[in-house]
Amino acid sequence: MILMKGENMRRFIFPTLFIFNFIFAGEYLVRVDNLKDKRFHIVELIENHALIIANEMDIVNLEQEGIVFKILDENPRAKYYQIVYYLDEDLSNIAQCGDILDQYEDCLLLRTTEDRLIELNRLRVELRRLTFDPVRFIDKDPYPLKINSLAPDTIIQKIVSAVSQDSVRASILRLQRMYTRYTTTDSNKIVAVNWIKNKLLSYGCDS
Repeated sequence: MILMKGENMRRFIFPTLFIFNFIFAGEYLVRVDNLKDKRFHIVELIENHALIIANEMDIVNLEQEGIVFKILDENPRAKYYQIVYYLDEDLSNIAQCGDILDQYEDCLLLRTTEDRLIELNRLRVELRRLTFDPVRFIDKDPYPLKINSLAPDTIIQKIVSAVSQDSVRASILRLQRMYTRYTTTDSNKIVAVNWIKNKLLSYGCDS
């Protein structure tokens, strides 16, 4: 039997407690901008923002790699969140239905409860629940296009080179999520058209 006293005991206990805390540490809902590393548990992509579920070790890794992040909430799996696309609704009305944790170009992240959905649905908003299922990334195109001509198109090449695969996926997801009960309304059509126009302009396509 090995006995430890004094300084040796402290040297053993402190690292052990440190490791124990990491193993049983809580989780956080974190926003990371322009995240390139796919090893994190990414649950949502909004424009250039990634929402991830992170533990203490993930936070340490983000800090060590110099990645800018913002902790939005603790123990997210025990809570309820909605991504709220606000059309012409006043943000103060949305804030009465929960806590606004983060705000983006045309939507926000709201911590709320299921019983507040009735109030939210009375507002001019689009709702989508934030789940904790990881976003799946496809590295290879399952439906590759057949190119009949090998002649280069410089305009197309410039546009393609300005767009990353991740931003394309995020844009497609954003357009898909515009399919809601407001799809047939003029306001939603205007939002969608302007959003597509601004995206094309940002890629250098102005005609």
